[in-house]
Amino acid sequence: MDALFTRYLVVAFYFVCAGGLLSACSPSEENEADYAEEQWEDEELAEGDPYLQDKLNEGWRYGTLRVEFELHQQGENTVEQPATNLQGPSTTHIKWHTRITATREQRVLIQPDLSLPVPSDPDEALHVLESKPFYVSDSLGSPHHQSDVSHTLSWHHLEPESNQMIEGTRQATEQGIVTDLIVEKLNPSLYGPGWEAMLSVTTETNRTSNFTSIPPNNGEPVTINETFEKSEHYPFLLFPTPNTHGLNDYPYLDPNMPASVNESITSAHLDTLAMLQQLNEAPALSTMRIGLESQASKDQLTLNYSYSGDKQVPFWAGLDGLVAKPSTNTLNIVIRLTAE
Repeated sequence: MDALFTRYLVVAFYFVCAGGLLSACSPSEENEADYAEEQWEDEELAEGDPYLQDKLNEGWRYGTLRVEFELHQQGENTVEQPATNLQGPSTTHIKWHTRITATREQRVLIQPDLSLPVPSDPDEALHVLESKPFYVSDSLGSPHHQSDVSHTLSWHHLEPESNQMIEGTRQATEQGIVTDLIVEKLNPSLYGPGWEAMLSVTTETNRTSNFTSIPPNNGEPVTINETFEKSEHYPFLLFPTPNTHGLNDYPYLDPNMPASVNESITSAHLDTLAMLQQLNEAPALSTMRIGLESQASKDQLTLNYSYSGDKQVPFWAGLDGLVAKPSTNTLNIVIRLTAE
């Protein structure tokens, strides 16, 4: 993962925040009323964030960032164990189900053209490759979001000849919300066609579980109840299908940097590309995914990631998910920028 984040460490070295408030152009007489109304709105918004007006003067537009997230996993299995010299026969039944759905929509500023992500000028290209095509400001209002998180688990174990526990039952229920659904990074990809993104998903849930065991010889059942709050954080690194021919032909190196530094940067990118190429046959981990698809026009950028298969590791089922492997195993992510 060190190689993967090298490019993001370089951002901190190169990136210089724009400053200064640019003056607005004068309106013509024929559209003076409309212009004045629009400028009044812009000035009100910019009062809380002067950088907002800089972006507007550079041609950025008002728009919307919408994120959709849906994870659905479930599994069920019955395991029969025959008698051995050490223990009698046993039967274990496991059933679990996980679903997370969330949407988040907020008003943002969007760069002038979403269809031409990488300029030919090296200085501008370097900035674009390390910057997001949208700008978030508190002055633009709070995001609107809705979500639901649920997880259930049922475990039943029967071992009639045991001298410790002839029957055990475990039930667990988890309910909550997605508190954060944040696009941390979004930029043109060096490793394949289109864009790459980092989506941060944070959940907060309340979990209730109980375990009941029945000892042999008509013993009294023993029940343990447990309730606690739980928070989970999932960073999704989403990449396009990796190139087979090498890095994209983007001017991603700073000509003012020493050759040794640029060689190290290129080497790190090539290592990342090789790692992404190996993911085709690897389990689908929560931290890194390939197959992100991009559709771009001047006014809209849509990124889609969709997974359905048997390689995605269960998020919340733990060891139970390894015994009762998922029969339903899907993940869908949509990130959409739309200019007003």
